[in-house]
Amino acid sequence: MKRIACLYVCMAVMLGAQEIDDALAQECVKRHYPQVVRIANNEVVLESGARFVWNDGREKDYDEKILSPDMNDAFTYPYPLQGNVLDRNKDTSRVRHLGFYKEIYGHSADEVKAHLVKLPWFPHRFEKGFVVVTTLNGASEAFARVMQRLENIPQAYYQFLSDQDAFYWRNIADSPNLSPHSFGIALDINTQFSKYWLWDRKERDEYKYENQIPLEIVQAFEAEGFVWGGRWWHYDTMHFEYRPEIICYARNFKSVR
Repeated sequence: MKRIACLYVCMAVMLGAQEIDDALAQECVKRHYPQVVRIANNEVVLESGARFVWNDGREKDYDEKILSPDMNDAFTYPYPLQGNVLDRNKDTSRVRHLGFYKEIYGHSADEVKAHLVKLPWFPHRFEKGFVVVTTLNGASEAFARVMQRLENIPQAYYQFLSDQDAFYWRNIADSPNLSPHSFGIALDINTQFSKYWLWDRKERDEYKYENQIPLEIVQAFEAEGFVWGGRWWHYDTMHFEYRPEIICYARNFKSVR
């Protein structure tokens, strides 16, 4: 089967050090997560009564942010809407405050499952295909809109969208952190055409970014609030993750500087 190369494999961006626009980041969080009652006095307060520190004031390296983040660490460097991150320490759109996500999506597999739905996945193309995703925070609707955006893609592009994997309660490989798949907000598409940094490190002891996922697919997901793992230094080109606050921040950051 002929492989289709992405149009922008060689594009990349260098993200310079910059202060977090806390007002914008907080507005993006409040806009996309109705469970948030308020963000004030350095706290994110949820309707459940749970509270999370916005900025813990600690100087952390990248790995510490991954393992023990506060709420604003994920906004340290805006997600790149073009190209990909070239510095591993600037991959902060991979940072997830798991306490926050557990509170809004579920603390256990059973709690998450209470809000899952089987969504037909391109039913005109994959007759029995479906993805299991959460209905919370507009995630399932966003997945549905992605499919609408991709209704008229070339037939050859459907090969990238087959063999998908969404909800699965588990940890990230070689990490103590829970995977976003556990919350029903992430989707991995056909691994046959994917590159994953951890596989490369284990199999060949090297990092070699390559991408085959067409730009049209990537942009359709991003338009609906998904980040794409193919833009990370820790590349994961099969991976799309519903993080509308991250996309919101990336789209609006320059306009408020």
